[in-house]
Amino acid sequence: MLNDTTEFVKYSKHQRTIDRQNYITDHLVNILYSSPKAFVYILKLACSDAFNLTENEVHRIINNVTKRVEPAELELLLQNVDDSATIELKHRPEVSSEVMALIEDDGFQLAVLLARHVYGDMSETNRDTALRNEVTVKTGAGIYATSFNIGDNCVLVTTQLPSYQSAIELH
Repeated sequence: MLNDTTEFVKYSKHQRTIDRQNYITDHLVNILYSSPKAFVYILKLACSDAFNLTENEVHRIINNVTKRVEPAELELLLQNVDDSATIELKHRPEVSSEVMALIEDDGFQLAVLLARHVYGDMSETNRDTALRNEVTVKTGAGIYATSFNIGDNCVLVTTQLPSYQSAIELH
């Protein structure tokens, strides 16, 4: 699953700035509405050693999220979240050099892309692809694909079933 894949990714270099905390908070708030499961997963990663955050930094990020999202709304969004994935990642994904040039070298954006893919965030994926994904997951064969915007670019994350070979490339 995703946890196994994260072992292969170098997530962070030490950056202890308010800007980094705001950057992570922005991403968390943005994915909260489209993928509460990915939000929870990324928050768990932030609490682990994956992003080299101190306990105080994690607390500040959580406090910043709760300042931007009303507690009642946060509770509503997270009340039925479980950790079941839509799809598993069994192999290290191939990441194109074009995507690597787009994302920060701390690996945080890569973790967000993978979490959103694994937990079935179709908010930026076209409807036809989302419908094909349902068939792919049910049959266990085909290409499961999700699309996400990074700036003016569209990134495509795919997993081929049943081989579970994954790729991340510009769309």
